[in-house]
Amino acid sequence: MIYITKVDTSGASEITARQDKLTLQGVDASHKLAEHDLVRMNKYKELITRVGQKHGLDPAIIAGIISRESRAGSALDHGWGDHGNGFGLMQVDKRYHKIVGAWDSEKHISQGTEILIEFIRRIQAKFPAWPKEHQLKGAVLLTHLFTL
Repeated sequence: MIYITKVDTSGASEITARQDKLTLQGVDASHKLAEHDLVRMNKYKELITRVGQKHGLDPAIIAGIISRESRAGSALDHGWGDHGNGFGLMQVDKRYHKIVGAWDSEKHISQGTEILIEFIRRIQAKFPAWPKEHQLKGAVLLTHLFTL
């Protein structure tokens, strides 16, 4: 299993931090943003934990993606974001994937996690010598470049 606590990161950009009117950036901003999302995120804790266990992925990674992609649902309009292309908590892109489940369902979180795992596998195949933590970072970058 890959654990998010082993992944080195530079944290949130100034632009991302402005979502919550923060003047911070970097890891401090990321912590504040996550803190702001925590109450909403707790609604999905059980689902995230189940999906993480099912797929062998640290639930904190799934929660982090949900926080960043949809602010735990608060950035969505009836489940949709990204100009009507991203669906659900994990912002699965309808242009590349068939939408599964309700926007806040276990099925949806599982689908988003499966897509992330596929990106991890692609990075592992292309860069087998990279540490697992770097492979995860590469996969997360792919989710932003090519959407979930």
